[in-house]
Amino acid sequence: MSKSADLNRLSEQLGADFEAKLPPVEKWNPDFSGDIDIHIHANGVWYFEGNPIARQELVNLFSSILIFEDDEYYLVTPIEKWRIQVDGFPFVASSPESCDVGGVDFIVLKTNTDEALLVGSDHPIALYGEGEERVPVITVRRNLLALVSRPAYYQLVELASAQIIDGEEHLGVFSQGQFYSLGIV
Repeated sequence: MSKSADLNRLSEQLGADFEAKLPPVEKWNPDFSGDIDIHIHANGVWYFEGNPIARQELVNLFSSILIFEDDEYYLVTPIEKWRIQVDGFPFVASSPESCDVGGVDFIVLKTNTDEALLVGSDHPIALYGEGEERVPVITVRRNLLALVSRPAYYQLVELASAQIIDGEEHLGVFSQGQFYSLGIV
């Protein structure tokens, strides 16, 4: 495949104007409205009143108005702010794809809410937690994180190389010219 075809495929995956379509939740500051019985399980499935939300479009809509502040998750509108429950992280990232464009590696992960994330400064991969409990995450937007699923992690490890960081050997991947650690070797 040609470099321009790879770049076109990458652009299509990312939906170039997706971020521009997101509501401006960072500008909204409504008063707290209370708790709503929406729960996001660790596997990324959204529940309302104990039942899975079957319509993916509705989950995607809710995820677009999700914020994280003061260690709590909320769904916000210009006039309402409802607290929800989240087990771990509100998103799960999977299906990594990589391509080389002009000698530069690019990696894209897809979330459970159909967002394509180009690993880089806007969507860095990092290790979250302490010691043996550390897990790989990727920033989705603002301060919202997605857990990199176990199968996606293993796919990334297949693409990984070793680098010395602060005297320790890290296994990680390159995307957009930056190295992202997946853990210490």
